[in-house]
Amino acid sequence: MDRTFLYRHRDLLALVHAAEREPAGHDLAGGSPVTRTSLQADLANAQARNTRLTARIQQMERRLSEALGEQAWRESGLGAPPTSTNSSARSPGWNSTTSSWPPHWRRPGRTSTPHEQRTGI
Repeated sequence: MDRTFLYRHRDLLALVHAAEREPAGHDLAGGSPVTRTSLQADLANAQARNTRLTARIQQMERRLSEALGEQAWRESGLGAPPTSTNSSARSPGWNSTTSSWPPHWRRPGRTSTPHEQRTGI
């Protein structure tokens, strides 16, 4: 049926508009009637949930970014050396008996690490 049919038959158009204003009877499951107010409440709840989920996603993205940044920092060799006691197994140049820093970070004759020099420790 074409929409213009309704506009040619004003009585049918009036019935359509009247039915539009009336609340729908019952939902298909046979439960309580669906009203405009209940639909607006459902919409408000869905929007609030979307806001909470968006905030949670942003928080998780920040945490992932920080974790990946820390991992890249450690793998680049620029980060602090590993602090575990089994670090010599992971880093072949590590010598925990002579220094708390890897040997390749010390120059011959230097008594402090670059970090110690920067911070004045």
